[in-house]
Amino acid sequence: MSIFLDKNTIKQIIKEHKYSEIGENYELWLEKILIDIIKELREEQEYRNSHLATKEDIKLILEKMDLRFELLQKEMNTRFENINTRFEAMQKENNARFELLQKEMNTRFEAMQKENTARFEAIEKRFNTITWVIGLGFTMIFLSVALFNVFKS
Repeated sequence: MSIFLDKNTIKQIIKEHKYSEIGENYELWLEKILIDIIKELREEQEYRNSHLATKEDIKLILEKMDLRFELLQKEMNTRFENINTRFEAMQKENNARFELLQKEMNTRFEAMQKENTARFEAIEKRFNTITWVIGLGFTMIFLSVALFNVFKS
C-alpha cells in the first residue's frame, strides 16, 4: 500500500490548475495544487481502506478456517478409525485362516506320518518274511546237499 500517487495523477492535477488563472499569486496556486493532491490521496486511501479486511473480518475468517480444520480433522479421524477397524477385522480373519490351515497341515502331516510308519512296518514285515523264507530256503538247500552227501557215501 503506497501513500504516494502515481506521476500521471500528479501531472494531471497540476495541468488542471493553470497558473494564469490564479492571478500571479504563486503561493495560492501551489496551495490549491497541494490541497487537490491531498484530496486525491485521501480519496485513494479511503477507496483502499474500503476494500481492506478489518480485524473483525480477519478474525471471522480465522474462526471459519479453524472450524473447517476441526471438521476435516474429525472426518480424517473417523476415516482412520474405520480403516483401522477394517484392518483389524482382516487381520483377525487372516489369523483365523492361518490357524485353520496350520491345523489342517498338522493333521495331514500326522496322517502322512502314520501312513508312512504303517508302510514302513509292512515293508519291514515283508523284508523279515522274505529274509526268513530265504534263510529257510538256504537251510533246506544245505540240508538237502548234506543229506545227499550222506546218502551218497
